Amino acid sequence: MVGKTAGSDVSAADGSPIVMKGQTITAIHAGTAEDKGALGSLVAAAAGGSVQGSMQNARETIVVRSQPAPVSLIGRRVQRDVYGPNRSFLAAQGQIVTETLLERARTLGRLLLPMDADETIPLRRAPDVRAAVQAAYGTAPDARKSVVSLRELLGLIGAHEWRKKGVEIIELGARVHPHYGVFAP
Repeated sequence: MVGKTAGSDVSAADGSPIVMKGQTITAIHAGTAEDKGALGSLVAAAAGGSVQGSMQNARETIVVRSQPAPVSLIGRRVQRDVYGPNRSFLAAQGQIVTETLLERARTLGRLLLPMDADETIPLRRAPDVRAAVQAAYGTAPDARKSVVSLRELLGLIGAHEWRKKGVEIIELGARVHPHYGVFAP
């Protein structure tokens, strides 16, 4: 995010400004944001959007910004349909890869969501993710507020559902119930 242009103003909880819209984000801005608990907002501003508001807005915040794409991928055709971590459609088979398409895919991994000490997401319409977080990470005795990437959170939720429902393995004639982080067929 350092070197990107802020797409919105970012302020600390006490109202003091960290970076203004249009300013280039520096390492000093990043350090200040981390110290004041506004790193998630700074990352969202660097991505060109904001995850403030609701979980739905966070899912839909896929905004294109700077950072050049690898030259080796641009202009190639997509070999098969590509989906994001929440099964959102990214690219169709045969579509030409552009900088816009690559940046959209990268942005999914850069969006950070706030997480309270009780492992809830303090955004409107956010799902209850406590069971999924506890199943993946365990219960922290010294839990405190943190941030989690949208991609990571969606992975946790998906893994938790697979763990609950199981994945049918036809060759075994049974369902397996993999834990988070375990490669499942």
